[in-house]
Amino acid sequence: MVRLISLPRALQRPPIHTIAIHPLLIPLPLLSLLTVVALTILPGIEIPMLYSQCHARARLPSVSWIPALGAPLCFILSFFHETLAAVRSRATLAVILAYLAAMLTVSLVESARVASRPNWLLRRLLFLWLVLALVGGAIVWQVLIVGSFMLQTGREVSRHRDAQKALVAPAEHREGEETAAAEASVEAAAAEAATPDSLTRDAIRRRRLETDSDAVAIPVAVELGFVLPAILMFIYDTPATIGLWLLFPVCVSVVRRAVRGIVAATISVRHRRRAGTDATDEPSRPSRPRTLDLEASRLGLALVYAFPILLSVLAHVFWIWSLTRRDDRKKMTRATADFLQLDAAFMAVTSLYWIFVEAGWKLFLYVIASSIVLGPGAGLCIGWILREKAIRAGFEEDAASVQQGGGEGSPQVEGQESGVARTSHDEPAGEETPLLRSD
Repeated sequence: MVRLISLPRALQRPPIHTIAIHPLLIPLPLLSLLTVVALTILPGIEIPMLYSQCHARARLPSVSWIPALGAPLCFILSFFHETLAAVRSRATLAVILAYLAAMLTVSLVESARVASRPNWLLRRLLFLWLVLALVGGAIVWQVLIVGSFMLQTGREVSRHRDAQKALVAPAEHREGEETAAAEASVEAAAAEAATPDSLTRDAIRRRRLETDSDAVAIPVAVELGFVLPAILMFIYDTPATIGLWLLFPVCVSVVRRAVRGIVAATISVRHRRRAGTDATDEPSRPSRPRTLDLEASRLGLALVYAFPILLSVLAHVFWIWSLTRRDDRKKMTRATADFLQLDAAFMAVTSLYWIFVEAGWKLFLYVIASSIVLGPGAGLCIGWILREKAIRAGFEEDAASVQQGGGEGSPQVEGQESGVARTSHDEPAGEETPLLRSD
């Protein structure tokens, strides 16, 4: 049999573990530039004509007369109204909205992780989504949202790898650092107490959700703040319902905050009842919110991702059914639908690149295959669950590679290859000597 040529280990691992993060960010502004060029040239003259009609107050006179904001507001409302004017374009928009629901879900999950909280931009994620909905589209997703998350993950990978390298550094190097300053000596003492496994557990712990209430708040916020306005827009197709959907980031933020507060209050009451206290007693000092390892909880994964996956499958089936019908789109409707489809395609390519950088090419291909079968939203959600497992496996592989490359003089590596313990000089190994021994 012909033996298959195996790829080098550097190509088998995700690029974020083998390449510095800043070169990996270069394709994002290039994609945004390509998006601008494509959206400017390919749609034709129908989109500018739609704006000129609003500027001339020939469309939606009740809105277009508003100074300064009238023409842009009329344009965006008329844009979606035209898209909803045919069955084929409605099916296309349904797939796009299902994909946006999946994108919104995964971005909210990432922003809720402990590691993301120090990031100033990620704390304002829903503001970025508001800009995306009203102005930016794929460009905001590519440069600001995906770029910020990739940069944050790259910093976490570098932080973990540097901590592992510092742990296996030669003793004389650590002693030199201890004499630099009193603060350095405290850090060195903490490093001495750390182990490779504890550093990896800390890196994985930072991947947990900051509060367990987000496992309920995120899906409820997406369902009530995004999906419900989208359904109303599909049913009624009026400027009011379209405008309500365009403000979905505000609705999602309000619902999420309310649900988090309700869940936190419910948990607090249950804890006090279990402790035998009465609700009328003086309130005790509030307890610290509990983090949640979402990927270790099947119930949590089902709560967060089941609805976007179901929504994607239904929209995918609707789109396939629409292909069996006569194309009833007029020229303007075709132009607006193609514009949205092109914009969503660039967002999907950016998401696939994000997955490739952080999880590798195998998961990249798996997401493409599942997107073809179940729809792009379902493919993204399924890939996101597997992506997190790949990130955590990458931390463990980084720790193992650093330990193996630490040198024979490293106290952490010496005598620990392949889990086989060394035997002492005064107790030679024999047939009865166990492979694994405790000190």
